[in-house]
Amino acid sequence: MERLENSLLRLVRAAVEACAQLISTKIERAVGKLAERADKSGPVPGAALRAARAALLGKSPVWAAIKGAIAGMSWQTKLILVAAMILLPILLVVLGVVLLLVLIVRAVVVAFRAATQRG
Repeated sequence: MERLENSLLRLVRAAVEACAQLISTKIERAVGKLAERADKSGPVPGAALRAARAALLGKSPVWAAIKGAIAGMSWQTKLILVAAMILLPILLVVLGVVLLLVLIVRAVVVAFRAATQRG
């Protein structure tokens, strides 16, 4: 009887392992199809599909969505994105200098008006 129980237990374990392997294979195929479709689609579907793939794999869906969106962009759009990333800090510095100059001019004008009204 004990031998029969051990055999049945091994049979159940083997069946569970086979089912787990089958499910794992199906998930891997689905993830592979998501990756293929993400590579062929535009930025928005690519971002969504890569985020779904990352979520299925237990990774960060946000970072995967960003990478998927960039991968789905045309080369012209990527070039504009890189140019914007390079120019943005420069333009922010220029904007800061202009704002500082405006504040200095405004302070001088206010000080001049205050001096002329007193005298």
